Amino acid sequence: MAPRIAIMFFLILLIAETPSLAQVSVIPPDPPEVEFLQNKTDEFTGERIVQTKPVDVVVEEQAKPVIRNASVSIFHNDGTRSIVLSTRSSTWALLNVEKAYFLVDGERHEGKVVQAGTETRGPGVGEQNAIMLKPETVKKIVDAETVRMKIGRYVLDVSSAVDKEMDAVVDITE
Repeated sequence: MAPRIAIMFFLILLIAETPSLAQVSVIPPDPPEVEFLQNKTDEFTGERIVQTKPVDVVVEEQAKPVIRNASVSIFHNDGTRSIVLSTRSSTWALLNVEKAYFLVDGERHEGKVVQAGTETRGPGVGEQNAIMLKPETVKKIVDAETVRMKIGRYVLDVSSAVDKEMDAVVDITE
């Protein structure tokens, strides 16, 4: 009988020492690291060139032609930062757009649009536009919860695409 009591006592202590599910603290995994397409210093000019890998974004408001795919990356070259918007649609969607507008946590900002590249392949058109950002806009974006962008007749939620990426580019280049 004594061995049974000892075993039961041991099991009770073991259970008492084991944390319950409510007591277990679950630590979320670290978010994935920011990936870069470019991260170099130009050997001739000494300029720092950094570009993050594109991240898909949601087109909240559409026009015609419908944008089928949209992604955003952050680009830095010699102190100038921009958001590069890559889109795919059936025909030109953002041709001749000169300004993009942002709501950064509800505060209005704007940027100058520079066409960075186009590609006609198959039945569609790929467009890349760089939106040049003012330093004060970059600072606001780094600390923002939500970032929405209007370019032409399209509204995009770029919050998740600029969150860690903008912060990482600022950290690397300053």
